Amino acid sequence: MNARPVVLVVDDEIHVVDVLALVLEGLRARVTKAYNGEQALRAVATARPLLVISDVMMPKLGGLELLRRLRADSDTAAIPVVLMSSLPPEAIPDHGADAFLGKPFDLEHVEAVAARRLAGLGRLTGQGGRST
Repeated sequence: MNARPVVLVVDDEIHVVDVLALVLEGLRARVTKAYNGEQALRAVATARPLLVISDVMMPKLGGLELLRRLRADSDTAAIPVVLMSSLPPEAIPDHGADAFLGKPFDLEHVEAVAARRLAGLGRLTGQGGRST
């Protein structure tokens, strides 16, 4: 019953994905990794994540298009999506994401945002993260 929630992390920078995976694993999440939006769409279909954290600017398929496709599909429309970018949020008008993380990001802030999203789904199963 206490299955670990699956979180999909999408960024074309491998080190960003790895660092975010460590933070999320501290929240007892099982992390699936993708390095562009096309890989992310395939991962969503197979891993069925409860949360997606995606960079905006990536090759092949960016985060905004990934978000648009997730929202357009009734099977994935309800998955919370957190976008992250070095661009300020006002430079990405009407993105429609559930939250936005600026890069470079503070890891405690990332942890807090992810914990809130997972707790809001009733799926935060561990005590590894700090509550906010």
